[in-house]
Amino acid sequence: MRNAQLAEWILSLVTSPERAAATVGDLLENTSGLGTLWFGVLRTAVSLLWREFSEDPANLMGLAFRGFLLELGMMLGIALVSIIAFVILGLIAGLMWHPMTPADFTRPAIAATAWVYFGLAFWILVPLQVGRWMARRSPGRELAPIVASTILSFVVATAASMFWDMQDNFFHFILRLVLALAWNILLQIPMFAGAAWVRKKQTSR
Repeated sequence: MRNAQLAEWILSLVTSPERAAATVGDLLENTSGLGTLWFGVLRTAVSLLWREFSEDPANLMGLAFRGFLLELGMMLGIALVSIIAFVILGLIAGLMWHPMTPADFTRPAIAATAWVYFGLAFWILVPLQVGRWMARRSPGRELAPIVASTILSFVVATAASMFWDMQDNFFHFILRLVLALAWNILLQIPMFAGAAWVRKKQTSR
């Protein structure tokens, strides 16, 4: 029962809850094990998601590009605000205790805190909000912009990699493509979560 509910939840991200329940019911009747069930669920989900993207790829790629610009702008804004905040904190620390020198920011504790802060902001919180932003602008197919964003990110990363190392051999070129695809899919997870959040809110109304 729990597997069926989870399968319905996954399919409801790309189709109506009624159709998701009917699809899982058909899969349960025609499959003999959990492995076959999940293969059918994932194959159906990917097929429906790709269909949503292929129905209007131009507009979705445009939305993904605007999402990319929004993400870049949010990151630059966070970086600027953080630098200003660090300068202010440094001035306050200098007035209350002792002046902070540039070397202070290289101390392990401060450096680790900065890495955690920027990591959470840049790789989780910002993509999560961008995913929500794109999903709200694509009602009925909230996850399709994430497909477009993944394709756009992969193309940009591949082009940049090729530009930086034009003398690489064919094997390294293919390996770089595979790694770029895997890395960009990993980076899309928070964005996917944001879009799924909006999708579930829309379908629960």
